[in-house]
Amino acid sequence: MKRSLLIKSALGAATLLALAGCSDDVVCPDLVPDEANVYIAAHLTQVSDSGPRDASAHAELVCTSDPLPTTLIAFINGRELSEVESHEGLGLRASFDDDVVLWEPGTSCSLGVTTNLGYATSVILVPYAADPVAPLESAVDETLAISWSAAAGADYYRLTATLVPEEAGRGGQRDTLEFELNTRSSRVTFEPDDLPFTGSLAGVVESVAGPFPEGGSAGNVEGDGWGFFSARYSDAGSGFAVTVYDPLDRMRPPK
Repeated sequence: MKRSLLIKSALGAATLLALAGCSDDVVCPDLVPDEANVYIAAHLTQVSDSGPRDASAHAELVCTSDPLPTTLIAFINGRELSEVESHEGLGLRASFDDDVVLWEPGTSCSLGVTTNLGYATSVILVPYAADPVAPLESAVDETLAISWSAAAGADYYRLTATLVPEEAGRGGQRDTLEFELNTRSSRVTFEPDDLPFTGSLAGVVESVAGPFPEGGSAGNVEGDGWGFFSARYSDAGSGFAVTVYDPLDRMRPPK
């Protein structure tokens, strides 16, 4: 696993690949048909009811081509991504939001995308939730491990977390740190350098079905276009919270 925990999301990295082209750092997929000049990057994110977060379903799709697309109509299992707008002048973006889980884990999700240049499709299964295990506390100078059992239907996992500093502590007030990591593993390790001050670390592990976001990954969109479609799922048990403390503070006698 790469030690850099701050990375781009799957959609952002894939969109950058299509719009910026290949480089030494970004390797284009090997099997992109020459005639397929429509690029699609889509994800479905669902959070189940109960727990600290409300139930929700969010879908987002970015489409770009050369020439730029003038029409974008997209559906997932008959539900239209009806909010269509220009995406930074580089293509079109479609999305929808709902306050319920539309498709439970194990459900097949079929994506259909129509542009003025043709029709593209993709099919994935919604994965089951991961259930991370983390200690309640971790010393600021120790390694912190967060693990979970493999979730059915998951091709990889997306961990996001925020470290909020204490009001006071050794080194004074710090800026909030945000972490984002995609991993095929069922374990993530934070080294002492990753968590350099005391505070509250809270996050979630999402199960993801779809191609792993890395250079050289083959897409799963077919037809008159190419690209990536993924589904993320989490529930109330997918979150974790850890207090990061300074052991020296606990050794000092109370005032």
